[in-house]
Amino acid sequence: KNATMMISARWYYDLFTRFLFDASSYFYDMNTSLTWKLGARHRLTFRYFHSHDKLDFNSETYFNYLGNTFDTDLFENYDFNYSTRWRNQAVSAVIKTIISPDIYWQTRIFYTAFTANNLSLIDYEYTNEDNRTIKLYMETDIQGKIYDVGLKSKLDIHVCDWNQLKIGGEWNNYRFENDVLLNSFSEGKILLKPGHLAGFLENKINIGFLFIRPGLRISRFSTQKKWNQEYRINAAYQLTSKVKLKAAWGKYLQYIVSINTQEYELSQFLDTYYPLENKLPSASLQTIFGIETELVKNIRLSLDFYHKNITRTYSY
Repeated sequence: KNATMMISARWYYDLFTRFLFDASSYFYDMNTSLTWKLGARHRLTFRYFHSHDKLDFNSETYFNYLGNTFDTDLFENYDFNYSTRWRNQAVSAVIKTIISPDIYWQTRIFYTAFTANNLSLIDYEYTNEDNRTIKLYMETDIQGKIYDVGLKSKLDIHVCDWNQLKIGGEWNNYRFENDVLLNSFSEGKILLKPGHLAGFLENKINIGFLFIRPGLRISRFSTQKKWNQEYRINAAYQLTSKVKLKAAWGKYLQYIVSINTQEYELSQFLDTYYPLENKLPSASLQTIFGIETELVKNIRLSLDFYHKNITRTYSY
């Protein structure tokens, strides 16, 4: 009567790659949510998410197919392996409170963990013209871990029939562990523990056929002294009973960036993330224009034009 629980899960196993390449590839994830009613004004919710992905590729089976098909031993001493594993976990507790009929308060405490390992190996042995055995060997193992403990709280204030305010703040404490092993030798593990503080304000204004929502977000990363501002606004206008015009503009900052190098090498199968130290955050300006119309009952068509101007970015 006073509690609700939901559990969902998915599992996928790739039979095609297992049969053709002898590659064991699968993923699974699960979600759990438990909500309690604490009186007439309070709700407490616990959520848990877990996922695991695995991709293994060994060239031995595939090269045996080629050798038997074309009657060649060219690939007999050639070994090529990929092994990628990544895991996500998230735990959170959310409390929702009705302070008054016009004021709602929500607070969320959360913990997330992300780990990734990318192992690639090339092992090739051949005999040259001088009858000398030559061995080529290269192994890279890119490892990354990210842990995040955070708190986010916000107030929704219903000022009047046409105006609603949202004000809140957020705190995050991160832990980054990165390492690269070349031929099983570590290049040196890097450990960073940055923090993040942010506050935000949003004002929803609804006057007749016009809806406007301006907002401001201020934030600071612990590796920087400066507070940064992010201005955002979106609007919608009900042109007719069935046609709506939409527009949005915003500035977005990113203090944690991807150090993906897939464009230059094959040894990395997914992104690795790293915090910016003593540098301005990655920045972009995003603009959206759109039109939405009702074709028939319960079916709507939306056409949106999106432009993103990346004013500052980083690459590795």
